[in-house]
Amino acid sequence: MLAFIDESGKPNPNDANSRPVVVAVCFDEQDSRDITRRLYAIKRELLDSQQTEAELKGTKLLKEKTYIRSRASRLFAEDFFAALSTWEITIFATIMRAPFAPPQKDGLLETRFRYLLQRIDLLAAERDTHANVMFDGRGSEFRDLSRRFSGYLFRSNEGRSRLNITDTPAFVDSATSA
Repeated sequence: MLAFIDESGKPNPNDANSRPVVVAVCFDEQDSRDITRRLYAIKRELLDSQQTEAELKGTKLLKEKTYIRSRASRLFAEDFFAALSTWEITIFATIMRAPFAPPQKDGLLETRFRYLLQRIDLLAAERDTHANVMFDGRGSEFRDLSRRFSGYLFRSNEGRSRLNITDTPAFVDSATSA
């Protein structure tokens, strides 16, 4: 199983986003190519060539103004949600609300990620498989996330109980990779 994790906003008083979200999209690895092909086909059919190659941001695409003014964006959103309803995927999200608690001690995996990993582990156990966790972005963007992830899995009682999550996360940049 693949578990793709992405963030929108950061739980930081300096971030303009008052409700940052971290989301995990989980699906069977064998479905990955079909999902990617279908998304690309929808983009190619409805959007201009620049948008077809670029990473689409939901915050831009789903704004009421964009939705009303751009027929192509509206049709893309409708086709995307129609396709989404046919795929065997599971989505988990942690939504935070300002004001934010002070950051945890350095070296610990943040609660928002731990909550997602709990759900991902339970889903993988239910499917009798292991979850390969992938974070959107370069590892350096996450302030030693790989080290904190490993510390969680191997040094905490909670993490050691996550038997269905593979040892090492992957970092993939959705801006440059499908």
